[in-house]
Amino acid sequence: MKKTLTQNNAASDGQLSQIAHVINDAGAKVVMGFGLSRQGAQAVHAQGNKLARAVRSAVTEVLKEVTSSQPVRRSGGLVSNVGYTYTPIDIRTQVLMIRLLFPEAQLTTINNGLLAQIVEGKLELPKGAEGWFAIPNIWKSSGSYNDWVSIVLDKIGQALNSGTILCDSNYDIRRISERSVTNQRLKAVSKAQGDPDILIIPAQLGKRYAGRSAERVFRDMNHQKEYRLGVFASGCMLLTHLSRLQKSTDLALDCAGDIWRTDEGDYVEAPWFFASATGGLGLGKRPTDVASVHCGSATGFVI
Repeated sequence: MKKTLTQNNAASDGQLSQIAHVINDAGAKVVMGFGLSRQGAQAVHAQGNKLARAVRSAVTEVLKEVTSSQPVRRSGGLVSNVGYTYTPIDIRTQVLMIRLLFPEAQLTTINNGLLAQIVEGKLELPKGAEGWFAIPNIWKSSGSYNDWVSIVLDKIGQALNSGTILCDSNYDIRRISERSVTNQRLKAVSKAQGDPDILIIPAQLGKRYAGRSAERVFRDMNHQKEYRLGVFASGCMLLTHLSRLQKSTDLALDCAGDIWRTDEGDYVEAPWFFASATGGLGLGKRPTDVASVHCGSATGFVI
């Protein structure tokens, strides 16, 4: 139940003024100590709205943290009070599940040498990965990415015995477009594995980047060894690991490997995300420069 502030328990004007003073003082110290050039200062002024959004987001998250009675988890200096406890299942079981879940795709071939190395423990997971994941290889064909996204969302809905929830009626999945760099990486993975029907990729489903905006993730990633995953790949991993998003407190999953196409045909930096929702699984999108302790980006790794 939402708590309503009354005259007796609301913070006083004096308390609020003190907090505002702390925020203003901290911001001034950051700016004065940053060492901006004249050109840099002009660039900041030109993007004042972006700076204001970042400050509002950061202050809001800290206020939530320090006023919450729930424990928080710190990782790399970033705060998150949500996470998840699922465990990636055996890769052989995943392969079987993918074949059964996508009978229309007739997924028969796989790189058996890679599979054997993983099963026998001869291939270590890349640093940062949570496990090995099996997904249909849609990158060896010229089929529509949007069609495959629709298919995996329908299958998630069927597995949950309820339709996948689209968070806003304006979020037409036909406007989802896979980033070219993500597409190129997965095509390279497909080629390296011999263009099989099923790919095996090491990945992590959000915890590595919990509390970071999509822009921050892009800056923090080692782009030679890691790449962002989109709705289809992330959806397939959720389909075989439904416990990953079972509770409302489970970390939402950013799919920053995809972008959004507007009515005018422009492409917008707005990552889609999966989140636990009443009656099933929610799908929505959020600004790429906004961080949330409730979200983390999914990424794949180069073997």
